Amino acid sequence: MQKTISKSETNKYSNDVISSTHKQAYRWMIPKRFKKFLRDDEVILYACRPTLRDLGLRWVAAGFYYLVLGSIILNMLLFHQPADLQKVIFIAFIVGFLTLAAAIFLRWRNRFYMVTEVTTFASKGILHRTIDMIPNSGIQMVSIRTGFVSGLMGLNSVIISISQQGGNNLLTSTLGTCRGSITLRSVPDIDRLTAIYDGLLFRKNSTPQ
Repeated sequence: MQKTISKSETNKYSNDVISSTHKQAYRWMIPKRFKKFLRDDEVILYACRPTLRDLGLRWVAAGFYYLVLGSIILNMLLFHQPADLQKVIFIAFIVGFLTLAAAIFLRWRNRFYMVTEVTTFASKGILHRTIDMIPNSGIQMVSIRTGFVSGLMGLNSVIISISQQGGNNLLTSTLGTCRGSITLRSVPDIDRLTAIYDGLLFRKNSTPQ
């Protein structure tokens, strides 16, 4: 389900969240690939990776399917095979499981979200990493998405809807166009994040055109 945060619902708390953010907050945790896009005086309002619960849930789900399906396939492959070949197949099965776990971890680790007073950043990918940069002036609406299982786990995602020219997609230093929306998956402290966006949208709509 989606819960839409109306721009007209902005209150004093939203602006207090922004104004109370110290300019050096979060800088210690910013990946190096982000720092080249930041000015020295740029205020970081929010920065995070997806929660550890998200990583744990993905490990459990992937491990369950791998072990169930893999065990069936493994039994078929090991049937009437020489002992040496059985060892090779079993080792390959273990290596495959560890590779899957490592890939899930790297995908989680490379997801990073950052919000400054002027720009929203979102990175993703495993080997080929991308960084979406969306000027906050192009944001049209902020929504919260919660699925059944993710809701039980307290995992909420924030969807940022942007205008046609609302963002730039930096793909290994190649400038492109980011249209439609981006999703900040399984973010922690979602109340603070939505309050920040409420304040940013309020400031945008209050600024004379």
